[in-house]
Amino acid sequence: MRSAEVFGLRWECDLGKDLFIKHSAWEGKLYERHTKKAKPRKVAVDNRTRLALDSWKEICSDTRPEALMFPSEKTRGTIHQ
Repeated sequence: MRSAEVFGLRWECDLGKDLFIKHSAWEGKLYERHTKKAKPRKVAVDNRTRLALDSWKEICSDTRPEALMFPSEKTRGTIHQ
């Protein structure tokens, strides 16, 4: 995964065994369907990553489906589309 795709992940993208990549985030903006090939895709999640994501979700302040998984402290999770 590319860093812009990681920062564009929302909790709704967590499908358990996979992450559904359909956004990217760059310079405080969220781009819909803006992956390198412009097509949404699934990425498999290994056990170690699954454990890390589950632990992260437990301590996240906002886990609504539309919330970013990895919000910026600078923007406090606010991102412009």
